[in-house]
Amino acid sequence: MAKSFTYRLRVRYVECDMQGIAFNAHYYTWIDDAYTELWRDAFGPLSSLRDEGCDFVVAESSARYRASARFDQVLDVAVEVESMTTTSMTTTHSFLHQDQLLVEGRIRHVCVDAETMAAIAQKDPPELSGVETALAPGLDRIVRHCLEKNPSERFQSARDLAFDLESAAGRSSGSGGATPSASAWPTTTGSRSRTATA
Repeated sequence: MAKSFTYRLRVRYVECDMQGIAFNAHYYTWIDDAYTELWRDAFGPLSSLRDEGCDFVVAESSARYRASARFDQVLDVAVEVESMTTTSMTTTHSFLHQDQLLVEGRIRHVCVDAETMAAIAQKDPPELSGVETALAPGLDRIVRHCLEKNPSERFQSARDLAFDLESAAGRSSGSGGATPSASAWPTTTGSRSRTATA
């Protein structure tokens, strides 16, 4: 793979705010576009990587904004391979308009097994009780609740999760041996924290 690669783009009207300045989030789209074209130039389309049973996912990304890109400007995205190992690849992306550096981006991709990623996204995990026999009663149900594919079916707050974990562990909130009620949990109002009483 070449150590450097340049991707050229023109800032479109739809990518700008009302002042004609490129909206900051679009730089991440352009980083992705430039990375895809770097890969295509070196090895062919990204789909060929998946055909080999491998895929890359983003593990870390950052951008430093130095100046603004504007509507209809032509930008060169200079992509440099900062590091490449058997399991990850880090690239830097310098956005230039003429000779002016506008934005510096950095992204690290890690290699994952494509079949495993598909299974995580589409299949239910195995029953924990079949993997680990020394589980507290109810823990398998709690873990499954955390891993629900539909976000609305997961725990809606850390407080709800903590309540179920304490209930499964048989912890009590006082001398009576009862599990804590939701109203006994600390709540936050504004910048001050208070404890509600049952």
